[in-house]
Amino acid sequence: MAKNNNGICHLCGKNGELSFEHIPPKKAFNNCPVSFYDYFMGKTDGNYNIQHSPKGLGEYTLCQTCNNYTGGCYGAAFIDWAKQSMDTLQYTQNNPSLFYRFRIYPLRVIKQIVTIMFSVNDKQFSKDHQELVKFVLNKDQSHLNPDTKVYAFYTAGGFRMSGGMGKIETNDFSLESLAEKVNGLRTKIETHRIFSEFAFPPLGYVLAFEREKPDNRLIDISGFASYRYSDKDTIELRLPVLPVDSPYPTDYRTRKQMEQDRAQNRQ
Repeated sequence: MAKNNNGICHLCGKNGELSFEHIPPKKAFNNCPVSFYDYFMGKTDGNYNIQHSPKGLGEYTLCQTCNNYTGGCYGAAFIDWAKQSMDTLQYTQNNPSLFYRFRIYPLRVIKQIVTIMFSVNDKQFSKDHQELVKFVLNKDQSHLNPDTKVYAFYTAGGFRMSGGMGKIETNDFSLESLAEKVNGLRTKIETHRIFSEFAFPPLGYVLAFEREKPDNRLIDISGFASYRYSDKDTIELRLPVLPVDSPYPTDYRTRKQMEQDRAQNRQ
């Protein structure tokens, strides 16, 4: 029996037949079979299963109209940006320590990044962020809300994606204090600590809705949105290489660091 691909488009919000969206675009090194947990694609019914995709990483998240529009307007520019980034990683053997130049269409690149975030999140995301829907579906619209930030980093292996996550930071692990923090947490998450992350070699991205960085090592590329659609520019960036070994978004510990933390926690 053929799979029913009808549903709500994660971008325009219309109900109808959905097309397969490669996340990231297929030619941005996403052309090999992958396996992933289905909760990565906004499926939050509690039944988390491993999905196998022979087409590459992706899911049926966008209608054909939105898929064609974003792919046609932004896909090629994003692929070129990804290839330049991969060249930098390979040239430096995954250890870039200097500023490197990228000759790119900045507005097209950041619009494709935001498009990816719509697919990473569930269908409610577009309802909550109509300003981003308009930003993506109008190729000529520039500028983001000052409180909407896009960050970038290099990643040399593995992939990770999380939509609409809230981050809690505390150094006090007593049960009493933790209970107090949880009781007052909902408002804080809803207003200040919501972000989405997508990482797939050679690059990772964080979309945040506050001016405070989720991690100080991330590089703010929100300025890409200030360009015009036709603008091509040479931009110098010094991006960090961050591991995505942890299952938790914006947790950039290495495997060794995680093992050390587990051992310390057991003590």
